[in-house]
Amino acid sequence: MDPPWALRLLRRVAPYLEELSLVPATRSMLAELHAMPRYRKPGLRRLEAEFFAMAKDEEPVMEIAAPSEPGTGIAWLRAFDLPQNVTELLLRAYGHSLKEVMLSAGASKDADGEEWPVTVATETLVPMMARCGLRVLRRWVRPAHRCAYPDHCRAQRKALQAVLPASCLVLCGGLDCDRRGAHSGEDFDFNF
Repeated sequence: MDPPWALRLLRRVAPYLEELSLVPATRSMLAELHAMPRYRKPGLRRLEAEFFAMAKDEEPVMEIAAPSEPGTGIAWLRAFDLPQNVTELLLRAYGHSLKEVMLSAGASKDADGEEWPVTVATETLVPMMARCGLRVLRRWVRPAHRCAYPDHCRAQRKALQAVLPASCLVLCGGLDCDRRGAHSGEDFDFNF
C-alpha cells in the first residue's frame, strides 16, 4: 500500500526522528515503529497516527514491539480513527513510557450504541485502558469533536480515572466538559 520510497525514507531518517506523524497510518509504517527506538536514546518520543489504511490482502492483526529499556519509548501519542486493536497495540507497546495520550474515543450511551472510535462504551474503553500498563501516564484527553454526550463523557472519564494512575488527569476538550471546568486554565493544549 505504501510506495517503496516512503518506507525507504522512513528507514533512512529513523535514527534522527523524535516526532512522527503517520496520516494515514498504514500497517507497514506502523510495523516499522518496532525498530525505531533501538537506534538511539531517546529516539522517537512523539507519535501521531490517524486514519488507518490497509490493503485488501493485508491481515488486520499485527504486532508492535517496543523496547522497555529506561529512556526509550514514546511519551506522547495522538491516536485518531484507528481500529480498536491497532489503538490497543500502540498503547500496550508504549504503555511503559506514555505520559500524554489523546484518543479519539467518544463516549457512548451504552454498549449497544458502540461504533468504535466515534462512540465507545465504558465497558469497552475502561478494560482496554487497564490492560495497557500505562504506569507513568499524566494526561488522558478526549478531543472536543468526540464529546457528543457530556453526561456520559463525565461518567466514563470517572471510570477511567479508577484504572489509570492516581496522578493522571482524565480530560475532555468538549465545550461542556473540561474546557469550562476546573482544568481549563492549565497549561495544556487540547488540540495537541
